[in-house]
Amino acid sequence: MYFTDKGIDQIGILINQNRYKEAEALAREFIVSNPEIDAYKYCLAQALLLQGKLTDADDVADALLEDDPSRAAFIELKVRIDIDQERLVDAEAKLKGLLESEYISDSYYLLLAQVKFRQNNYDKSLEYLDMALEIDAENLDALNMRTAVANIIGDSSLDHSIEEALHMSPNNSYAIANHGTQLLNQGKEKEALLRFKEALAIEPENVMAKYGLLEALKSRFWPYKMLHKYSLMMSRLSGKQSWTFIIGAYLIYRFILKTAQSNPELKTILYPIAGVIILMFLSTWILTPLMNLTLLTNPYGRLLLDEDEKKSALMTGVAFVMMVISAIMWAAVSEVFLFPTCIFLAMMIPAGTMLSIPGKDAKMARLFGGTLILIGLGAVLMGLLTGSFILAWVYALGLFGYQIMMNVWVIRTQGRTFGD
Repeated sequence: MYFTDKGIDQIGILINQNRYKEAEALAREFIVSNPEIDAYKYCLAQALLLQGKLTDADDVADALLEDDPSRAAFIELKVRIDIDQERLVDAEAKLKGLLESEYISDSYYLLLAQVKFRQNNYDKSLEYLDMALEIDAENLDALNMRTAVANIIGDSSLDHSIEEALHMSPNNSYAIANHGTQLLNQGKEKEALLRFKEALAIEPENVMAKYGLLEALKSRFWPYKMLHKYSLMMSRLSGKQSWTFIIGAYLIYRFILKTAQSNPELKTILYPIAGVIILMFLSTWILTPLMNLTLLTNPYGRLLLDEDEKKSALMTGVAFVMMVISAIMWAAVSEVFLFPTCIFLAMMIPAGTMLSIPGKDAKMARLFGGTLILIGLGAVLMGLLTGSFILAWVYALGLFGYQIMMNVWVIRTQGRTFGD
């Protein structure tokens, strides 16, 4: 803790034991009896921040800065809140101001690395992490983050960072989870599973270990393992490179179809290739929720999925079952059921993705996806009852627009960036 006092020490012990609610209650108790002591307010803001009560923490931090706008500890606290609230430009400006002071802390560079990491600027993040480690070579948080960045960009020359972190603190749950991620990216999902479970046994709320365990469980299924590798590859591309890849794949698909139409003797070779391209892109939309659906049957898997993931998995599962039923009807009863088979197949795309968008785009994604599902259901009813396919065309156009919207969001938020 920045401040030293018996009461402050008591709050600090609670925070170090992850007993944040108790720390908040004790800090508020001390503030009532000692409203003039900013140290208790600082501790309160820390406890609120660690509980994710960002608005309340922000209010306390603003009050502290109003009383003492030049206090480095208060500015750093505000930076941490800014980062969690995605006010990354503000956070960076404050940190660069702190770096102009006489005292330079490794924590400033670590926080700058976090800002750049959230902006997907992994190279700059590594640069700041190296600066933090120059000041304190045993900064465990910097070593762990360095490993996380290396796992994303696939830089095996940084593998020693995880070894250093594990040597310094072999029971650190984040170091263990980082090692699990490293193993998972190497295709060693069985070994990764063991490491993620070990990390969660030490710290049950370790977000990295929870996510890694989910990915490792799903990667036991070969198609998802390939999807994980594809997602990892895409995360290493810039936004421009991602669009080049997507558009390039589409142009290749169109070229294959045109070539097959012009050369009927090649259809048996070219159509399967075109089918693989379609299947590859379709899997990026629906494979994750379908795998989450299988995890719902696993008691441990259910605990790892959040509510949106469960809802998404169930909606995708319903669309999948309806597609299978329609396909059976198509094969056994009438060709007219080919139409709903295609509709329900396509419906798995919005059903599986509309709840996956966080932040400011979440409402638009849910509205767009939900509307698309309703139009699809209406198209099936209209097509079967009246033989009219007007809504089907609306559905097809809407689905095309939805996929563009999703690609824009994913590339904007997850595409790798470069520069300062």
